[in-house]
Amino acid sequence: DARANPKRSRIKIILVFVFVILILLLLYGAGFIALPISIMTSFRDENCDSVLALDRVYTGLYPAFMEAKSLSVPVMECKAYVLAGLSEQDGDWREAYEAYQAYSDAYPNGLYVEEAHQHSALALMNIIKDQAEQKKYDEAIANLSLIDSSYSDTDVSAEASSLLPLVYTSWGADLRESGDFERAEQVFNDFKTWSQNKQKPEAETSAQSELAKTYVAWGLALQSQKRYEDALARLDMAVSLDPASQAVEAKRDLYIEWGNDLLGQGEFPAAIEKFELAVSLADDQNGNDARDALANGYIQWASDLRADEDFLGALERLQVAKETAATDDMQQSVDTALGETYAAFSNSTGPQARQAMRDVLKRICEDEDVPDLPIFGLDKDSMRFGIYGVDDKLPENLAAKTPGEMHYIACIATENEVIESRHSRYIVQRVARGYFFVNIQQFRTRLLWNISLLKTDTAEKIAETTVKGGMPPPFPPEGTDAGTYYFGPPPLAELSEWLQSIVE
Repeated sequence: DARANPKRSRIKIILVFVFVILILLLLYGAGFIALPISIMTSFRDENCDSVLALDRVYTGLYPAFMEAKSLSVPVMECKAYVLAGLSEQDGDWREAYEAYQAYSDAYPNGLYVEEAHQHSALALMNIIKDQAEQKKYDEAIANLSLIDSSYSDTDVSAEASSLLPLVYTSWGADLRESGDFERAEQVFNDFKTWSQNKQKPEAETSAQSELAKTYVAWGLALQSQKRYEDALARLDMAVSLDPASQAVEAKRDLYIEWGNDLLGQGEFPAAIEKFELAVSLADDQNGNDARDALANGYIQWASDLRADEDFLGALERLQVAKETAATDDMQQSVDTALGETYAAFSNSTGPQARQAMRDVLKRICEDEDVPDLPIFGLDKDSMRFGIYGVDDKLPENLAAKTPGEMHYIACIATENEVIESRHSRYIVQRVARGYFFVNIQQFRTRLLWNISLLKTDTAEKIAETTVKGGMPPPFPPEGTDAGTYYFGPPPLAELSEWLQSIVE
C-alpha cells in the first residue's frame, strides 16, 4: 500500500497538469476568437483606448500569421485618431491639426470623422491664437478664412467670426504705428470688404473708423514732411469715412501749420486763405487757435506792408486782425502792432504820410472835423505847423515834414485890401471911322491873411490873428496893359513870426 500511494499521487499530478493544459488551451483558443470580437465591439462603441489595449494583448498572444487581418483597419484607424488626440492634449496644436487632417484624409468615412473634423477646427483655432499673439497676422487671417470656408459647421465657427475683426484691427494698427500706411490701408479695406460680405454692420463701422484713423495718421506724417496737399487729401478721406473722427481737428491744425509756413515765405494772401479755412472748421469751443492764427497772419502781413510804408494797407489788415483775435493775448498783440504802425506812419515822410497831412488840413479847415488817424502831433521833440488856404510854404524850421511833427494847423482865409486904383484909356487900333479904345481899371492891392490856429489832433482853436502883406508895387506907365491887380508880397514872414511866438 505504501508503494501504491506515491504512484497514485503522481497520476493525480499528471492529471491535474493535463487538465490545466487543456484549460489553458481552451482559453487560448477562446481568446483567439473572443479578442477580435471584443476589439471590434470596442471599435463600434467608439472606445479606441479599449481597442488598442485589447490589440496589444491580442498581438502579444498570437503570432502574426494567426492574427485576423480584418482587425488592422479599425486598429490603425484608432491609432491615427488617438495619436491626434495625444498631440491635442499636449497642446501641440500644429501636430494635432495635421494628425486630424491625416486621419480624415486616410479615413474619409471613418468612425471618428465627425469628431476629427470638430477637433481639427479646435486645433486650428488655437494655431490662429498663437499666430495672432506672435503677430503673424497674415497667416492668422488665412486660417480664419479656412475655418469660415471649411469648418463653418463646427463649434469654433462663431468664435472665428468674432476673432477675425480683432485680428484685422491689430494687424492694421501695428502697420499704422510702424508708419506702413499703405499696407494698413489695404488691411482695413480688406476688413471692410469682409464685413460687408458677411453683412456685419458693426464690424463695417469699426473698419471704417480704423481706416479713418489710418488716414489721419498718414496725413499727419505727410504734414510733418510739409507735403500739405497730400496730407490734406488723406484727411479728406478720413472725414468722408468718419465725420466725427479727429480728422476735422487735424485738418484745422494742418491749415494753421500750412498758413504759418506760407507766412514764413512771405506769401501772405495764400497764408490768410489757409487760416480762413482753419477758422471755417473751428467751433465755438475749440476755435480760438484758428482765429488767433488768422489774426496773427494779418499782423505779419501788416508788418510787411508797414516796412514798405503802405500804412493804410497795414491798418486795414490790423483792423481785420482786431475783429478776428479770440484771446486777450492776441488782442494785445494787435494793439501793439497798431501802435507800432501808427508810430511809423506818424514819423514817415513818404507819399501816404504826405497825403494824410494834406487830407487832415482840408478836414480840419473846411469840415471842422477831427482827424480819423491818431498819427498827428505825436513827435514831442518837434512841434511844427501845417498851413491851409494859400500856396505859400513855411520856412524849414516851422513846416511839419511828418504827421508826427504837425501839432498845429494854420487855416488861412485871404482878403484883398485895395490901396490905390486908376482908370486908363488908350488906343488899341485905328479903324475906318476913327479909333478903337480900351478902358483899363487897375488896382494896387495888399494881401490880408485871417489866420485861425488849431490843434491838429483835436481841431480845437487856440489862437487867431490877421497879418498884412507888403505894399504892392506902383502902377506901370499909363497905356500899359500889364494886368488888373498889382499885389504886394504875401505876409509869410509875418505869419512865420507869429507862429514862432506860439511855439516859444
